[in-house]
Amino acid sequence: MQYPAPTTNAPAQFPKAARFWISALVVGIGIAAVSAIADRGNRKTLELISETTSVGDLAYFPMTEAEIKALRFADAPLVCASQGPAPMPESQMVYAGETADKKYHLYIPAERVNSSGEVGGPSWYLKTAPGQFVRVTR
Repeated sequence: MQYPAPTTNAPAQFPKAARFWISALVVGIGIAAVSAIADRGNRKTLELISETTSVGDLAYFPMTEAEIKALRFADAPLVCASQGPAPMPESQMVYAGETADKKYHLYIPAERVNSSGEVGGPSWYLKTAPGQFVRVTR
């Protein structure tokens, strides 16, 4: 069977469904572009990471004399209040702040968090290894 040759001057006919999907695709790309532009302006708040426990914290505090003397928190020097690291469960240690140089995180045990959610106290803990903490005070 012989088929007729297509004519070159025939107008392109798109079915309604094809026009709908092309329009939906263009609108979707437009929404994604507007969303990306809006998110770029909010990047600092969108990429904020909040650590509530010490699980995953890899900023281990070395127990050297020079490092201990250089620690400061809330404009006061910190000193070691214990002889060495003690084992504590990382999931029970709540983030309380960071040292003045922003190098190490300070934690307190979860049972010391008061009813208003404040995590202050006379002493804090520095992570020295996974599950190991040393107590420091002002």
